[in-house]
Amino acid sequence: MFLTIAVCTRDRPTQLQRCLATLQPQINKQSELLVVASAPTSDAELHLAREVGARFVREVRPGLDVARNTAVRHAKGEIIAFIDDDVLVGENWLTALQAAFADETVDCVTGRVLPTGLDTPAQRHFEARFSFDRGPHPDRFTKNDQRSWFPIHPYHLGTGCNMAFQRRVFDRIGLFDEALDAGMPTGGGGDLDIFRRLLLAGFTAVYDPTLLVYHEHRPTAAATRQQFLAYGKTFTALMSKVWFEEPTLKGQVSRLCRQQAVLLLRHVWQRLTNRPDSVPLGLTFLEAAGNFLGPWAYLQARYRAKTGQQQNWPAAEVTTVDCDHKTLTDIPNPTKNDLLLVFKAGKRPLETKYLHAPGEIVSQHRLQQLSKNLELPDSSAGGSEQNEQTTPSLAVIVCTRHRPDALRACLSSLVGIRPFLTQLIVVDNSANPTQTAVIAAEFDAQFLHEPRPGLCRARNRGLAAAQAEVVAYLDDDVVVTADWLATLTAVYAQNKTVAGVMGLVLPAELETVEQQLFEQALGGLGRGFARRQFLGAAERQEAPQLGVGANMSFRRRALQKIGGFDEALDPGSPAQAGGDIDIFYRLLQAGESLIYEPAVFVWHRHQREAGAARRLSAAYGRGTAAAYAKWGMQGDWTAVRMLLGLWLRYYPQQLWTALTRSDCLTPALAWAGWRASWRGPWAYWQGRRQLRRTSAQVGQFTLKQPMAARNGGEPLGR
Repeated sequence: MFLTIAVCTRDRPTQLQRCLATLQPQINKQSELLVVASAPTSDAELHLAREVGARFVREVRPGLDVARNTAVRHAKGEIIAFIDDDVLVGENWLTALQAAFADETVDCVTGRVLPTGLDTPAQRHFEARFSFDRGPHPDRFTKNDQRSWFPIHPYHLGTGCNMAFQRRVFDRIGLFDEALDAGMPTGGGGDLDIFRRLLLAGFTAVYDPTLLVYHEHRPTAAATRQQFLAYGKTFTALMSKVWFEEPTLKGQVSRLCRQQAVLLLRHVWQRLTNRPDSVPLGLTFLEAAGNFLGPWAYLQARYRAKTGQQQNWPAAEVTTVDCDHKTLTDIPNPTKNDLLLVFKAGKRPLETKYLHAPGEIVSQHRLQQLSKNLELPDSSAGGSEQNEQTTPSLAVIVCTRHRPDALRACLSSLVGIRPFLTQLIVVDNSANPTQTAVIAAEFDAQFLHEPRPGLCRARNRGLAAAQAEVVAYLDDDVVVTADWLATLTAVYAQNKTVAGVMGLVLPAELETVEQQLFEQALGGLGRGFARRQFLGAAERQEAPQLGVGANMSFRRRALQKIGGFDEALDPGSPAQAGGDIDIFYRLLQAGESLIYEPAVFVWHRHQREAGAARRLSAAYGRGTAAAYAKWGMQGDWTAVRMLLGLWLRYYPQQLWTALTRSDCLTPALAWAGWRASWRGPWAYWQGRRQLRRTSAQVGQFTLKQPMAARNGGEPLGR
């Protein structure tokens, strides 16, 4: 098995040269040496790497864990070992490492770390308090170990200057937390954090003392003082992270913090009683000060790491992987981009996974590791075989405004299924529809013009012209898959009473930071990969989880029964969104049944413009609150509770998550949605007032037609 040895360094060429001199003689055909320079200020590291035949990668962002993650992305080996630049590896270190991983059940290996020398008081004080040596005896660690401070603070396992992992560990639990370790306000802890996460995920770690390295402790008193302060912050920063991310471990965190306070008091007592091996009071007080600063340092570091990640976010190539094949094929990735793998079983998507593999070929073995835990669905679920006589007639309505290129791409994806559609309707919602009319004619589509702005007005205009049993709505920035029509009509054929079917929406591209933010921070437009059915008014509060307007379909009679779309919602209205969840809610309230079927999926091109993610967050917050307020004003107390929950629980949790846990969601995005949601009720009232002024009429039915009441029979007046 091929092994990559990664040496992370920052502006320490003398130490790096000594480290590489001990590593280079041990490199063989089954290994490679990789040097990652973190925000270097010169080319010294590059020249040193070339002298020993090592690959060199320059990481522009500072931070040890940032450099480690860069090493993972560029490593060619299935095993990745990390060595700090201030260590000297012992003889036969590489041989011992390869022998340790000969056991296929081992996922992580750490080794013994001894000091190169204890010549100064500063070095002796550091060794007395924070020794890296874990003893001469091998050990094995699992999730169920009952050790002190374990597994949330697994210092028994080893240290980051001498550790190695199977690549499958990173594929499953993710990379190092870039808010931790040197180069960040937290000062350390990246190794302990990754140890904790892999153990809690069920991986096995081994401590092998034959894997020996020698660490050069900092010789000066000033450097040692900085380390004591940094390690003090590291402890409470780690505890803060566990507190935020693992609510079930809060009791253990509290107990460990109390034990840390007792330990510091013991060190003070030992110094006062003149114990010869005691740590000076000044260093103990610095560690205690670091303990107090740790939680704030972690929040500060998270913000800095998140900002740095987004500024340097690589594009992601969207690639489909078919899990039905007995032998998965290699996936070449000649670009410098990441990969968004969409795993499918036949026509049904199963999961998406991000993979950092720039310029690599993703091997069959790695794909098998990534997909081995996926559950393949029942082949009969969502099938497309049905009697032709039972297939409902289908009209596809595409609403568009000032996006000719996107519209052309959408209609092009419908060319193959156009003969099987009863109608293909394009509704232009702009003041000048000439170009849209030409494009519609090219694709044999019926063209309609709705001059009054508003997406829901365009939808109602298309509904008035539709004659098919089922009406499907697509946004102009989506592209349908080859099986979209067959799968959709199969669901309707197999569920005669269902009033609507919503499908999955996956990103067609992730080429800009705004697209990445929308997909990863805001969750994109997907609603999961599990098929769900929602039955009647009792489940109307689940309307936001049913799907999105970019890929939804309904029986025409069900839409006409409830009066069509509410034109006071969605783009073109003051509310800016909410039209889709409003129609879902009203259909459920009327006693109808709706299905979310992920096999009916389309590709969506997210907005690329600067600031798009924040604008969309605000629009969705405002539109969702507007829809909830509308239902509440009609006397639905469930909707009132939903609105209060949105204001007082959902968005505060989002903001807290952005501050403490999420690697993608920023406080600015969460705050944009929360702030806009408070304007939702006023925005809906404004939209209704505009409608009353224009006295809007849509086809054969009017927006003033009442929607069905909760009991399914009596209407509720607007």
